[in-house]
Amino acid sequence: MSLELLMKGKTMVERHEGTSYAEYAMHGGAFPINLRGTGLIGTIIASGLHQRVDHAMVVDAMAGVLGVECVRLEA
Repeated sequence: MSLELLMKGKTMVERHEGTSYAEYAMHGGAFPINLRGTGLIGTIIASGLHQRVDHAMVVDAMAGVLGVECVRLEA
């Protein structure tokens, strides 16, 4: 979401009325869990490292649970 807003030249506060930087931060590290035929059922969130590292850690964990190979994109 933060990258999408950056590309649109908007801020979190402009996009989401009522939010403030003192209370909220938009960073990567989340991974949506969607079930085919059902939709979004949850989200896995990691925080504490660089947002790309947080996200990659979640992707790696989910790939391991699902038994699939994960392709890495260049940063």
